[in-house]
Amino acid sequence: MKPLSKRKRTVYLLVSFLVFIILAPFLILYARGYRLSEVFKLFPTGGLYVSVGQSGVNVYLDDEPIKKTNIFQKTVFVQNLKPSEYKVSVSKEGFQGWEKILSVYPETVTEVRPFILPEEPILIEVLPTIPSSQNSTSTSASSSVEIVNPEYENVSELFTKKSETATTTNNISTSTDKIKTVRKFSIESIDDSLFIKWTGNLEDVPAYFCQSNICNDEIVIKMAYPIKKFDFFPGRDDLIIVGLLDGIFVTELDIRSKQNIATLALGDGLDFRVVNGDKIYIRKGKQFFLVSL
Repeated sequence: MKPLSKRKRTVYLLVSFLVFIILAPFLILYARGYRLSEVFKLFPTGGLYVSVGQSGVNVYLDDEPIKKTNIFQKTVFVQNLKPSEYKVSVSKEGFQGWEKILSVYPETVTEVRPFILPEEPILIEVLPTIPSSQNSTSTSASSSVEIVNPEYENVSELFTKKSETATTTNNISTSTDKIKTVRKFSIESIDDSLFIKWTGNLEDVPAYFCQSNICNDEIVIKMAYPIKKFDFFPGRDDLIIVGLLDGIFVTELDIRSKQNIATLALGDGLDFRVVNGDKIYIRKGKQFFLVSL
């Protein structure tokens, strides 16, 4: 096979260069979310990125099923959406529902982190004593005795200590029943409202502090009753656990439409503690329970 002549190589190079020059703008526009309409007119699009964090969750867009998450893929990315408002909802059998109205903007991917809790959260009682099987020295049979449960003692102490030492969340610098500072959040409880302030740079404010592409450094959440206690939900800095007169609930900070509120436990006189940022204990009278997450 004879090599191409210098003239042919030059022609091919020029043609390739011209093709690149012609296509490059279209490729750039495509990467930025522009698409061709039926009348061959460019229009901008956006996308939605839904991070569910659980498998077996059905994700819907405007009540139309989009995808069911699995053990390998717990996120959903929807692209080529015309700028508008969309209802994003998620559901899973046996779990409380979640839905939110979100705006999609041109050349932008809107992110959201739904949360769903069981319809009846599992509460595991922490007993004062636990059985221990000991071998008898006089017989081969074993006898069962009760020993003090160290977890019960620790949890009991948590609820008798002051909040400054009883509640712990990663990187907390200030912690009381009414004020908490963690990472770049400062939260204060006044009557039935939570005032959440972003203390970092406004350029780095989380998306859920923004409405209509306008971002503020403070969110106000109003509950149905005065807030007795609050803390961050384990593993999330966008969810707050609140103790009210009629129970314990989880509310999201996201202000991009009505906030979702899920029930953790119902009843009068309940109290809770978050320990080491990964466990939730609830007190009902003289009983203590660990919430199975």
